[in-house]
Amino acid sequence: MTLFSQETQAALIAHDEFVVGLSGGVDSVVALDCMNAFAKSHASPLKVRAIHVHHGFSDNADNWHAFCQAVCDKYGIPLTTLKVKVDGSKNLEANARQARYRAIKNNLSSSECLITGHHEDDQAETILLALKRGTGLDGLCGMAQFSIVHEIPIFRPLLSVSRDEIEAYAQQLNLEWIEDESNTDTRFDRNYLRLEILPRLKERWPAFSRTVGRTAQMCQHSRELTEHFAETDVQRVVAQGFLSLADIQSKPSSYQFYILREWFKRCGIAPQALARMREIERAVIGSRYWMNPKLELSKGVWLHRKGDKIYLSVDKSAGC
Repeated sequence: MTLFSQETQAALIAHDEFVVGLSGGVDSVVALDCMNAFAKSHASPLKVRAIHVHHGFSDNADNWHAFCQAVCDKYGIPLTTLKVKVDGSKNLEANARQARYRAIKNNLSSSECLITGHHEDDQAETILLALKRGTGLDGLCGMAQFSIVHEIPIFRPLLSVSRDEIEAYAQQLNLEWIEDESNTDTRFDRNYLRLEILPRLKERWPAFSRTVGRTAQMCQHSRELTEHFAETDVQRVVAQGFLSLADIQSKPSSYQFYILREWFKRCGIAPQALARMREIERAVIGSRYWMNPKLELSKGVWLHRKGDKIYLSVDKSAGC
């Protein structure tokens, strides 16, 4: 019995060393159970181990570590526990996520792939959060089944499986898991969506998370198509160190924005809001060639035009 689809199992075969991110929650426990079954059923040997990140936020953190160790002992799977320090002054969720990724990245070998328990309801929450902030195609793509995040290869084998299906699987196999008390704190946006908003949406439209997942897949296909056709232009800009207006002025604004955003991304520059991109279009791309306009994107990062060429000037402390 497994929740991994045949397509997912076929994709997993591309790897042979896996590290399951184990929090002790039902999603990660089920991911570990399914990975253990997959590894045992595979013809060639697969290596599976688990990682537990000990944030130390909760009074129960040591108990959660002990629980994860007991689960791994049951399967005969090695467990590595990583203790991290998190800046709790503001944006605790984001700081914890960054600390977690740093710790995992430093622990993974170059041949290992991280397995997470993200599921289709997580996907719906991720896209709703992106819509709340205001997003473009990247935000609507949500999470891919396989992606590289902070240089970590991540595979999400349960991404097309609902939370209800995961819990039903765990109950059927008498699996045990822990409940993190912070998951009920609706001051956090994701918890608010999970506990207050998604249930209402699914009450009216039961397949809501599934259809959001299909939308994400279609957006991912559109992004892949755009990346395919724009890659030559992006590589030329990065290699040259400037953007020639002759190459883009005949293209739609959306294409110009894409080239600029990719250029910024590959220089380690934060994404620019739509209003700022419009300002670039008006004040830099659309200016007279003799004006040599200069626009500050962020501290230490400048976009400036000389004739028909646009350059990035970045202080060493700002990257690029």
